[in-house]
Amino acid sequence: MDAEDAYYYADVMGRMEKVDALDDYEKAVALADAIFVTKNYMWESLEAMNNVDGGYDVRVYDSTSTCVYAAHTRYQQRWIGSGEAAEAYPEKVQKAVRFALKTHEVDQKQKRKGKDIPYITHPLTVGLILARAGADEDVVIAGILHDTIEDSAPEKRVSSEMIVERFGENVAELVASVTEFHKDLPWEERKREALAHIDGFSSGSLLVKSADVLANLCELADDLDQHGEAVWERFHAPRERILENAYAVMAAILARWPESPLAGDLREVERRLRGERP
Repeated sequence: MDAEDAYYYADVMGRMEKVDALDDYEKAVALADAIFVTKNYMWESLEAMNNVDGGYDVRVYDSTSTCVYAAHTRYQQRWIGSGEAAEAYPEKVQKAVRFALKTHEVDQKQKRKGKDIPYITHPLTVGLILARAGADEDVVIAGILHDTIEDSAPEKRVSSEMIVERFGENVAELVASVTEFHKDLPWEERKREALAHIDGFSSGSLLVKSADVLANLCELADDLDQHGEAVWERFHAPRERILENAYAVMAAILARWPESPLAGDLREVERRLRGERP
């Protein structure tokens, strides 16, 4: 950078570990500016951020993570220009929605636990959360497909190989990372195993797991508000163990990635379940 830009960005230069890997000057400036605006304007939400100065649509969490580069890329596309705009509903996402619909709705009319609500509402909610969080296409697709292996009908079993063939290795690995493959095990053992896996998750897996947990726990909190303690009768484990496991899962996710784009939402739903007021 020249002296003027280096002076302007002096307070963030130390966090620009990736700047040497960027292949041109404009990208370096874009990354510096993305870090600068998020560091120096303490917006309480993305919505508030987007209402300032024409809409800063940048999201920087940690300059050692892939989210920084994504934030810089997003910034560059808006202010510097990058050619064609990305599709809002690409074919690969459409294909994932159709696949999830077939697995959960067409093949078995699966319902949410103890409710007359189609199960497909859950993976679609997970995909929506991930899209809103700025996740890349493969992570959004993995969110939509995250229960297809675990919850497919016995006579129409979905395998990792099927996911690879249709959506690629990356999506298949993300789906597999959040899948409970041993459904025959007792509830306690399955949840203990799933919790232990979080420690080895990639950032993509952490996002998919976070969105899944967030969707489930927001729904649980809403149901408790509407129907009270009778809600616990739907489950195969005691109330205390379900909540203990939920809190442990959220703690494990936040320990791995405290600045995750879904961290604030996870903390908020935990407060709701604990009966705490903001």
